[in-house]
Amino acid sequence: MHFEIEALIREAVVEAKNAARAQRLVRIGLMETYAAIHLPAVLRAFSEMDVLPFTGPSAEMADRVRSGVLDFAVISSGVRTPDLDVSSLSSDELHLARGLTLRGADLDRICVIRGIDALLKSQLLEAMTEKYGRTPIIIEVGSLDTIRSAVEGGVACSILPARYLKAICAEGAALAVSEIPRRLVVEVVGIRRKLAGDDNNWRRFVETLRNLA
Repeated sequence: MHFEIEALIREAVVEAKNAARAQRLVRIGLMETYAAIHLPAVLRAFSEMDVLPFTGPSAEMADRVRSGVLDFAVISSGVRTPDLDVSSLSSDELHLARGLTLRGADLDRICVIRGIDALLKSQLLEAMTEKYGRTPIIIEVGSLDTIRSAVEGGVACSILPARYLKAICAEGAALAVSEIPRRLVVEVVGIRRKLAGDDNNWRRFVETLRNLA
């Protein structure tokens, strides 16, 4: 009986520790261009908690919030989220980035992108046609790393948030960055499931990220 009681006590202690850890766990998703700049600040803001970060395209982050895999996420407002709580965080202008040299003629017509909404894509087509006098070739690729490699390698151009481009150029990325004739702006929002509770962490999440803008 003595050993059975000890085993029950140990089991109760383990369960209590697991429950406490679960209360400290915050699962946060960040779209890639945002994570590249702000992930360290997000981790510092929740330093006393166990933060489990995810990165990926906005649509994927939204789906993970819906399914309960993520508590909160930062995405582009171009993704439709009428079923989620949405809070505006910041906005950023999109700029055109290309390598310092192009490896072939007409390669500035090729624009590699990832995960932008249909309206923004239409505006991009119009803006680049206006800039170059001809219709661009838009190619959607699988990752931010692929976009950066293609642009720095001089085989394509891309549109990316100005803050992200400023950050990677400061780190040594060999890019020529310019404004687009028609100003294109991406809105950045925070999302969570409706009636999800955990209001204190949500408010803190929103306030922290607004201060980073």
